[in-house]
Order: sequence, then structure tokens, then C-alpha cells
Amino acid sequence: MFDDVDLFYELVEELFRRLMARPGVIEQARQAGQVFRFVSRKLLAQVTVDVRDTEPRLILGPSELPADITVTADAETLHHVWLGEKRLRDALFSGRVSVEGSLFKALALVDLFRQAEALYPEILRERGLLREKDEGR
Repeated sequence: MFDDVDLFYELVEELFRRLMARPGVIEQARQAGQVFRFVSRKLLAQVTVDVRDTEPRLILGPSELPADITVTADAETLHHVWLGEKRLRDALFSGRVSVEGSLFKALALVDLFRQAEALYPEILRERGLLREKDEGR
């Protein structure tokens, strides 16, 4: 699905915009850490979320901002987790997803991943990247 970093950034930006608009999500993200980063291994993409201020800030691309939590995975793994095709727990135990930082704080991200599973397929469908019959594969 992700052959170019621009599509990855476009989808992740929209996903986080919708996540942060949901009630209580910003507060929940603050429990996970002040700054958290997602790193895609194969695409060499980075997404940093800074929730220290009233307005959360999303940084697409490399950032010098130190992260409290860093989640590393390839974009395809994140894609399958957010579609609900792979379980986050299984991806963590298999090493497909790794987390650096406080494990306690990282647990607060689990619900954010669950909420992403509700939004991500909708975003793909809106862009013509997912049809109903493709879901659950």
C-alpha cells in the first residue's frame, strides 16, 4: 500500500486530525507522554505528536524534538493494525512494532490505536483506497 512517503504522511495527518478532534483524546495522549513519535522503518518516515500545549502539534518528517515514547514499525504493519487486520498485541510480541520509553505511559496509546481502527478504514474509503469487500483481509 505504501510505496511513497507522501501517501503515508497524508493518511496519518488526516487520521491524527480526526483523532485529536475526538473528546478526551488529547488528554489521553498527554497521559502517554508529552511528545510521542511514530517511525516507519521501510519508508524512513517519522511522525511526531506534541501534546504539551493546548493545541496538539503534528510534525511530519524528521524532528529534533525529543520524544517521551517512540513507536517503530513499518508502514504496512501500522496499516494492518489500523485496519483491524492485525492485533497490536501480536505485532508488539512479534517485534513488528517496538516501543521505546515508559511502558506504563505507552499503555495509554493502546486506546488511541483502537480509536484509529474506527477512523482509518473510513479515511481510506473516502480516498478510494479501500472497498468494503477488501476489509478484513
